[in-house]
Amino acid sequence: MSERLIGFVKKHNYISLLILLVASVILGYLLLVISYLFPADRIRENIIKDYISVVSVGEWMPGHDDTVPDYYTDSIMLLEAEYDSGDPAFISAVKSPRALLPGADYVYETYLRYNEVNELVFYEYDYYRYWHGYLIFLKPLLFFFSLGTVKYLTVLLQFTLLFVFLFLVIRNGYSFRYAVPMIAAYMYLNPITIGLSFQFSTVYSITLFALIVLFADRQKRKIFEVFPIFYFFVTGVVTSYFDLLTYPVLTFGIPAVYYYLLYAKNDKKDYLSYVLSFISWASGFGGMWLGKWLISLAVFGREVITDVSNSISVRSGFDASETFSGNYVSYFDVLHKNISVQVVYGILIVALFVCIIMFRIYKKGFESFKNVRTELFICLATALIPFVWYFLLPNHSWIHYWFTYRTLAVSVCSFIMISLAGTDRVRS
Repeated sequence: MSERLIGFVKKHNYISLLILLVASVILGYLLLVISYLFPADRIRENIIKDYISVVSVGEWMPGHDDTVPDYYTDSIMLLEAEYDSGDPAFISAVKSPRALLPGADYVYETYLRYNEVNELVFYEYDYYRYWHGYLIFLKPLLFFFSLGTVKYLTVLLQFTLLFVFLFLVIRNGYSFRYAVPMIAAYMYLNPITIGLSFQFSTVYSITLFALIVLFADRQKRKIFEVFPIFYFFVTGVVTSYFDLLTYPVLTFGIPAVYYYLLYAKNDKKDYLSYVLSFISWASGFGGMWLGKWLISLAVFGREVITDVSNSISVRSGFDASETFSGNYVSYFDVLHKNISVQVVYGILIVALFVCIIMFRIYKKGFESFKNVRTELFICLATALIPFVWYFLLPNHSWIHYWFTYRTLAVSVCSFIMISLAGTDRVRS
């Protein structure tokens, strides 16, 4: 990065972010257009070979909601990948069309029937309020490989990202215990289940990739120390592009506690920096989403605004009559529903956290926390993010609790990081 460019970015942060957002919207749209140039017939052939694999695995450990793969969302993704609307690629990239079977109660029922030999009549459903950025990888992969192979590659990617992260932590001279917060969060996500689901793995992969970029830069030019708001802004943009609102705040929370592990100066500037980092992530996430709405609005008109506003109204309300018998749920109902999914693991994490803190106080006293006040604040504030998220999206968090519970992995990572704050960071 040239000195002139660095100087411009430092002087014109907000203009630079706006330029970056516009460029991201344009690039994201063009990549989707390219993905729709891959012939849908070939993609469908490769899906049909293993199509039953998506819904053949139910709750692989009865009584444990965290073991339910997201075959609902995966069915949406695959239907979008294999459906040919007949529209030009630049239109399909906006609509994200898929097949719809009238009378089907669930989208995976449509998915199954669409890939079977039958004479059923299917209609088209347009899903334009999200980017569906995963199609830029899913369509090309399914063009060359069978569905089973692509699922295998997804699992391989997850373990590869975790291995690279661990390697970079050790290579940069940090104690292995500083990888533990991420590993604890990974276990809370349930590695087997996210390995079985395309959409579950999206947020996890973005989070690990963000950590890898962060640690890879640590021993080089330390760009992110100079431009933290750009790091979080880009992470928010990428999350908005690929995710279908599963547990997106993971991509801020976990990179945030690691970022301030590396770069916190433990002075008052850290508080402002943290707030700006969150605003940057939220701006990237919301700005990228708004970009898709504007493109859709330009192509399809005001019906897009109606669809988006209705969706926001439903997901941010406490009305749960959409799926459940009760008309309304309380915030504490939402919390209980999400926490109960991994309650045993959560209790173990809290117990471990308390034991570590008590042992540390016993050995070193409260003085060991005095020089890391901003780190403690950042970890505590980050740990609270999932609870704010559930308050903002209670309907969504109640109905989809079996995957929104994974938002609490942010709290798991933050609590473990609190116990490590101020300890020796290098290998002994």
